[in-house]
Amino acid sequence: MSGLLSLCHDCAVLKEGYSVDRRLAELEDRVKALVADTEGEAVRSRASLQQVADAALLETGFTGIYWSTSGGSTGLPANFPCAQYENKLMRALVARMLVMLEVVEKTDIVMSVFSSSNLYRSMEIFQDFFESIGATYLPVGGNGETHVKRSAFSKFQPNVVCGAASSLVNLGHDLITHAKESGGGEGSLPKMRKLMHGGEAVTKSMQECIDTAFSPTLVYSFFGSAETGVWAVHLPSCPPGVYLYDRRLVHLEFMKGDGSMCEEGEEGGDLIVTNLLRYRFPVVRYHSGDKGRAEKVKSEWLPPSFPQLEAKHLSAFLFEGRNGQSIAMGPLFFTVDFLIDKVEKGAALNGVKVLRVQFVATDNTCVVRIVFDDVGDGVDAATVVDAAVTHIQAELTSLLARAPHASFSVKSCSLADLTSSISSQKIPVLVRM
Repeated sequence: MSGLLSLCHDCAVLKEGYSVDRRLAELEDRVKALVADTEGEAVRSRASLQQVADAALLETGFTGIYWSTSGGSTGLPANFPCAQYENKLMRALVARMLVMLEVVEKTDIVMSVFSSSNLYRSMEIFQDFFESIGATYLPVGGNGETHVKRSAFSKFQPNVVCGAASSLVNLGHDLITHAKESGGGEGSLPKMRKLMHGGEAVTKSMQECIDTAFSPTLVYSFFGSAETGVWAVHLPSCPPGVYLYDRRLVHLEFMKGDGSMCEEGEEGGDLIVTNLLRYRFPVVRYHSGDKGRAEKVKSEWLPPSFPQLEAKHLSAFLFEGRNGQSIAMGPLFFTVDFLIDKVEKGAALNGVKVLRVQFVATDNTCVVRIVFDDVGDGVDAATVVDAAVTHIQAELTSLLARAPHASFSVKSCSLADLTSSISSQKIPVLVRM
């Protein structure tokens, strides 16, 4: 273990009772050294990060651990540990940033439709943020009954609604439908001062539904992951896709296609994240699968009351989407290699080989067009191919349990059909030999 990994591992255990201000002062002194020690460390995939965590678990034991689950969109969900105190500290520091950026106020009444099952922590994360600030938090949940959600609006009169985009869309669709059926029309829909979302991308159609249902005055978005925590926020005053974060919490790098890191002023690349608070289970140079580039913070993005002493620690980046070799399906992201593996295994189980695969993805739909190899003599080709398509369709559909509005459509085609369609399609196309 070298560089920052060694430094994090050997750091003295954080003591209960440290004040947030004291920890911030320590971080300010250590950040440059921590960042310098990332030089030479390998960029880590999720699997590599899991290996580091597993090794630390064996060495430090299983006490005082906070567990969270990744989305599992590129394979089986993975559980990531974090020291409980480090986790609490990071949330306190993020909440502090949200107060200074005037994202949340003590007078806010927040209705949350984030998820809270199967070790997914979104509901709890935002409860910690808002309650530590003094706001009232209503944990209705994304899976709650629709009449309970409607009732919460009338009983508690929240001025803020937060959740994953898909949960907000589901709630919004129900509110719109109920307003029409009850004769109240759009005038009976709730008017939210603030709407906050995180955890998944928002498509144009989703945004239209959210705007119609909630008519929010201010829209905020949060950025992070199970592996790195939640650490950045998009403000209504920021340009689209720009997020603000405190450099004392995370260090960002942007990796070019050749594996080298972008220098200041260069165009961006793949987002590489180092969490500067996690010592027990280090998150060093994690390849998040996102793309972006560094941005300079502009004063007009910040509220007038933002402390000048804190401004020097604030940075920004532009989120440019997921890596080009991944496909978004609702709240999930699938790498092309993962999907191809599913297709090839499904075909092999039915005695046929895949020559080419094409993925045509748009919003929540992905058409999978497959060119199969010729089957052997004496075999009914149509029967074999139909069986393979049915099997692959079932396998891919099973991946969408957390994305009920998304769908795969698997089709068999000829090589001529596939190549001709590539030149005519006007939507994103990914092809693999």
